[in-house]
Amino acid sequence: MIPEVLGQLATAGGTALIGAMATDTWNSVRTGFAELLGRGDQDRTQEAGRRLESSAAVLARTGGAERELARRMQAEQWADELQALLAERPDVAERLRELVARAQADGGPAAGQTFVQHNTAQAGGTQNILQSGTINVHNGPGHAG
Repeated sequence: MIPEVLGQLATAGGTALIGAMATDTWNSVRTGFAELLGRGDQDRTQEAGRRLESSAAVLARTGGAERELARRMQAEQWADELQALLAERPDVAERLRELVARAQADGGPAAGQTFVQHNTAQAGGTQNILQSGTINVHNGPGHAG
C-alpha cells in the first residue's frame, strides 16, 4: 500500500498522460513516461513506448460517445501502472511530478481546468457537440428547446 499522496500523484500522472496524447508535445511526454516506466531497462522502456503508442492510437480512432469512456479507462489503466511503479520505487515520485507538470504546461489538461466552446446553428440547424465534462446548453432568444 502506498501513501495517499503517491496514489493521487499516480492518478494525476494517468490523466496528464492521456491529455498529452492529443498535443504537439506528445513525443517528448511519451518518451519521458516510457523511460520512467522502463525503470532503467532498455527493453522495458521500448515496450512501455509501444504500449503508450498503442494507447494513443486507440484514443485517436475512438470517436463519438465512446471517446470519453475510452479516455477515462486509459487514464485509469496508466494511473494503476504508475501506482504500481511508485509502490516499487517511491524514489521516482519527483520525476513523475516533473512529467505531470511538463504534460500540463505543454497543453495537457490541468486539474480543474475549464474549457468554453461556443457553437451556433443557423436556419433551424441542430448541433450535437460532445466534449468531456459537463455540457451546459443555452438556446438563443426565440429558440424553443
